[in-house]
Amino acid sequence: MLVMIGSVFIYGLLLWYLDNVWPYQYGIPKHPLYFLQQDNEKPTKLARRKKRHFRQPAFWNGFVSDSLWSLLGQNRCQKSYWYSSTDYDSGSDMEAVDDTSPDVFEAPPHNVETTISLSHVTKMFRGTNKKAVDNLSLKIYDGQITVLLGHNGAGKTTTMNMITGLFPPTEGRVKIKGYNILTQTKKARENFGLCPQHNVLFDEMTVEEHLYFFYSLKSSPEIAWKEHIDEILSNLELSDKRRTLAKGLSGGMKRKLSLANSMIGGSKILILDEPTAGMDPQARRAVWTLLQELRREKTILLTTHYMEEADALGDRIAFVAGGKLQCCGSPIFLKKKFGTGYRMRIAKAHPCDLEALTQRITGTVVSSHMTSDIGHEVVYNLGFPPASDVIPLLRSLEQDKDSLGIASLGISVTTMEDVFIRVGELADMSLDNSSTASSMNNGDMISVLWKKVEKHCLFLADDAYPRFQRVRGRLPLLLQQTAALFAKRANATRRQYFLPILTILIPIALFIVYALLDIKDAQISDSSSSRLVYDLGPFAGSTVGFLDTVEPVVRPLTTLYERAMAAQKVNVKENVGDPNEFLLDIARKSLSEYEGKYLVGGSVEGVTKLVAWYNGEPLHLGAMSLNLAHTAALRYVTEEDDAVVSVTNWPLPGKLGYQLFAGMYDQTSRILCSVFVPTALAFLSSSFVLFPTHERVTKAKLLQLMAGVPGVLFWGTTFLWDFLIFAICSTAIMVPLLAINPNGIFLSSAGLAGATYFLLLLYGWAAIPFSYLFSYVKKTPSAGYALLTTINVITGVMLSIVISVVFFLGKLKVFGIDEEALAKSMWALRLVPGFSVTWGFANIHEIGGDLRRCSQIPEAMLKSYCPMAAVFNIEVCCQPCPDGHGHCYVPRSAFSFSEFGAGREMALLFIVGIFLFALLAFFESNVYGIWYSIKSCLGRNGRDIGTMQRKDTDVAKERAIVEELIRTGRADDEALVAVNLKRCFKTLQFQSMIGYCPQFDAQIDKLTGRETLEMFALIRGVPRQHLSNVVNYMISLADLEQHADKPTEAYR
Repeated sequence: MLVMIGSVFIYGLLLWYLDNVWPYQYGIPKHPLYFLQQDNEKPTKLARRKKRHFRQPAFWNGFVSDSLWSLLGQNRCQKSYWYSSTDYDSGSDMEAVDDTSPDVFEAPPHNVETTISLSHVTKMFRGTNKKAVDNLSLKIYDGQITVLLGHNGAGKTTTMNMITGLFPPTEGRVKIKGYNILTQTKKARENFGLCPQHNVLFDEMTVEEHLYFFYSLKSSPEIAWKEHIDEILSNLELSDKRRTLAKGLSGGMKRKLSLANSMIGGSKILILDEPTAGMDPQARRAVWTLLQELRREKTILLTTHYMEEADALGDRIAFVAGGKLQCCGSPIFLKKKFGTGYRMRIAKAHPCDLEALTQRITGTVVSSHMTSDIGHEVVYNLGFPPASDVIPLLRSLEQDKDSLGIASLGISVTTMEDVFIRVGELADMSLDNSSTASSMNNGDMISVLWKKVEKHCLFLADDAYPRFQRVRGRLPLLLQQTAALFAKRANATRRQYFLPILTILIPIALFIVYALLDIKDAQISDSSSSRLVYDLGPFAGSTVGFLDTVEPVVRPLTTLYERAMAAQKVNVKENVGDPNEFLLDIARKSLSEYEGKYLVGGSVEGVTKLVAWYNGEPLHLGAMSLNLAHTAALRYVTEEDDAVVSVTNWPLPGKLGYQLFAGMYDQTSRILCSVFVPTALAFLSSSFVLFPTHERVTKAKLLQLMAGVPGVLFWGTTFLWDFLIFAICSTAIMVPLLAINPNGIFLSSAGLAGATYFLLLLYGWAAIPFSYLFSYVKKTPSAGYALLTTINVITGVMLSIVISVVFFLGKLKVFGIDEEALAKSMWALRLVPGFSVTWGFANIHEIGGDLRRCSQIPEAMLKSYCPMAAVFNIEVCCQPCPDGHGHCYVPRSAFSFSEFGAGREMALLFIVGIFLFALLAFFESNVYGIWYSIKSCLGRNGRDIGTMQRKDTDVAKERAIVEELIRTGRADDEALVAVNLKRCFKTLQFQSMIGYCPQFDAQIDKLTGRETLEMFALIRGVPRQHLSNVVNYMISLADLEQHADKPTEAYR
């Protein structure tokens, strides 16, 4: 107990130390000897560099590259609000950077306090050469909302994580209210409130419990927690969800709860990473209102992909691209610096005199020019003309709109989206002409790509689009789709580096351990070389003995007795008196000493009787004590002091002994099978749940089915690939198993190795569809794998061990176990794949053991021992010979359906596999949808045409058109519509179309962008000879050239 208490203390101390110096995933690592350091200031690399002596803006410590500066047409100059070099503090966090352009950074308001300061911060993650954040310096002020904008992967979240201390910067310094986040983490984190990008919630806790939990962690004593929680719930419109579990909230509600967690406890600094993502417009505006009220007393830093949100909330907006700060200032300041002016959008009528229209606009407003002419819309950029030019232009266009062909027109001013795109374009040009796609967020990417779609592939009108004719014929298309699905699995498998560990290394290692342990067991049972010399010294070591002598005449004999015991390391006590009283006295004082040390003794009764005493607990001590007495008597008679009687216990010959008494070890081998076989196969079979779960959760499976892949083909190719992997792994398992060949069992007959391999393949036939069914259970592949592995291990190991023990007890005729009833219950247990393969494997092992054991018993011995076969447990070797004369071993087939064969298990595994495939087809058949359709059809039978006529006339007209087109059946109830070219509709209708783009990215993480496009192109019938051209065109269209060959899991 003391050791356990000490272990708790030691491991607790070790855990506390490692958590400080080597935090797992998140946290600021401290110096290994931090507990000995008094000075907690830790200078960074840049802090030790030489200070540069030229001025910089007081509000910003970053830099802009020469390319961006030159593109803006600015020159180096010094402003009155710059600090001189003497204004740097001792920590040099105001260190200047070359090539700073002041004109893209707005001066801060006067008399404001700096809450957060980043000075020359750089972050480079281990294993990469790219800097996620590159020498970024920025100041965030009290009482303001600072918005950090940038494309996905620009470094916004990384910057926030360094500010909050989730991980340290590689270089640079981060200070919060003057405290260094590296060395004064606890002080710096006071009054912090963080709303991370992804919700961090406890599914089984209610909304109120979440708030109370975070309040308890960080709240101030003066705040009344009940009133404070009520206020936050009311402000975020969560009062009616107070007692709702987090798992029952919608996505927008969960986001509100994460925001509430950051606000609870009077947090003075709020770090909000996309706080309104997933909220509806009404909820988003309510959050905007709340944040605008909180700005007076808090410092708020947030990121967003909504440009309208940044425009409405941001006192200052900082743009980040490539990990570098590009510009910073108020929305008005940035619009003025990067704005492109007013835009005039004109919807063209038919006909439209575009040339005359362009001349009219450019002639009136000299700074204007046409920016795009796509479809029925033309856009002109007017720049920043005076009102005296714009008013006459509008009047002129209004008066002559019919002759010019103008349907409608409108003017819009520069938005934050325009600013963002402009900054992104300039940053791209300054970052080695990186693609626009890598410097835009989701909202901006849509606007750019939509223009390209309209321009380049609207109805495939662009001449550059590859022309081709789709694959014709059902069979050729199915063959091409099959090849595409196999290529998908092959590409995904080769990038799943952990699969070889799960599917090959762990199972092989467990089978090797099983085989080695089984060999060891056989060696224990094989006593051909196991002999025991009755010598007390090597057997027991240093022990205590005694001698009792009364008559002096026998003194020479007792002396020889004492010397014989001393020669075998026995410490002899003489003249102990009555041995019984002596031993009882020792036992009363210390029972452990009596049982462990006092092993042998001797006494002489009269002059003719020599008595040998021995401890009855250890085996063989009686013979050893008697041998000591014989040695003493021999020396007394022969008068030879070195005379000795040596006795050796040598069991029956090894082969015969093993064959006759190995029955007890059969159960040991079965137990070993019950432990190692299902455990090894559980790791292998459970791995097949990972990929189907990923495809279901990400909706990649849905896209493939909607693209034209039949469900049977989808699951068929999936199974064939997985079964191929299983067959390869089973072969890899058989190699060391046959190489070690424990006890010569698996090679004792040619059919046993084949039966074992066939049994493993049948297990794969049943276990793989079982894994597919579990792909519907969990929301993450890892959770599904953990659950399925646990189930496979429990059902395989526990059932096999329990049934093995029960069968063994049944053979012993104890506890009244009915063997017949147990045999019948086994049929139900064989429906479990893990139990069935384990029991079949153990039966094959037993058949091989019987064959090897019986073949080594000579025929003459069989005649002698077969009448007592039950005693020696060799009934299997003593079956009546086929000719009716004598006894012999009748070989049993591993495929036999008898109690001792594996045929029953093989047949049940095959049947279970068929049943599981049928169950999978049942789930895939959308039986609920079919039932709903039948029910809906039955409900519509009583409708008449008057029902349709009472609806909107447009709906009735559209229904009539559709019924005329298809004439049979209907689509979704009340959703009959004919879709013309150039028309799109809502999400419910998208699900029944081929070209479906879901709300969230449905990508297979392990495939590259190019491989994904190739797969869908082949599925949709693009001929292979045109595949490369079509895919390259789409990659170019989406600006994915630099990322096409990267796995989509790296996309942001």
